[in-house]
Amino acid sequence: MNKKLWIILIILALITPIILNIIIGSTNPLDSIRVVGAEDDWLGFYGAYIGALVGALITLYAMFRESKNNALNIMISNQENLIKDLREQLSTRISTFTFSKIGNFALYTTKENMSIDKAQIDIALKELDDYHSSATQEYNAWGVMYADDKREIVKQFNDAYLECITQYHNDINTISRKLYDLKNPNSCKDFNEWLKVFCDDLSEHQQKFVKELFRIATIWLQSEKDKLENLQKQIQSFGIRINNDYSK
Repeated sequence: MNKKLWIILIILALITPIILNIIIGSTNPLDSIRVVGAEDDWLGFYGAYIGALVGALITLYAMFRESKNNALNIMISNQENLIKDLREQLSTRISTFTFSKIGNFALYTTKENMSIDKAQIDIALKELDDYHSSATQEYNAWGVMYADDKREIVKQFNDAYLECITQYHNDINTISRKLYDLKNPNSCKDFNEWLKVFCDDLSEHQQKFVKELFRIATIWLQSEKDKLENLQKQIQSFGIRINNDYSK
């Protein structure tokens, strides 16, 4: 409740008896205004009236403070839960992208004598397929939650997320094709040399795409923390207590 409204209420409360006196004491609007009742009666009335008015205003203000207190504490609680959930969601998405593991699956598919371990190749291909499916499911789930969110920070994260998962899928497809070809003995000779270069590329992709995703996520989380801090400042400036459960 703002100051102007309080002033209006007080003025109305003070002039109400005067208006009543005018209405009761006048037979028509053109009559001279006369006071109804003795002065002592009016003094007693004003004393009782102002006392009741002050009590009513104090009660009203206390109700307003309590209502404001409850509203702000609920908003703080909701914001804290939002930050917690968002942190978990972002962490889950970012931790999905471990580019280095894509190359690690291929390290044991060939032996020192350049012979092929076909069983290990099948295991690697299965693991890579699982990685691909898991990343796709996480991305689709994210799309359901945030695809229609128009905030700029969400758009930035979605764009970075799309670039990251696209590169992730491309790298998985690249190593998968190489492993399929590796079953042909003629293709085994240069595989290890190719894998070294490919693992270097994976490290670059980790730095480029995942680092950018993490940077935007950090900014997003900080913006939500700033909102929480602003709510807490509102409580402090208003002189309202913070519920213990929310202030931890």
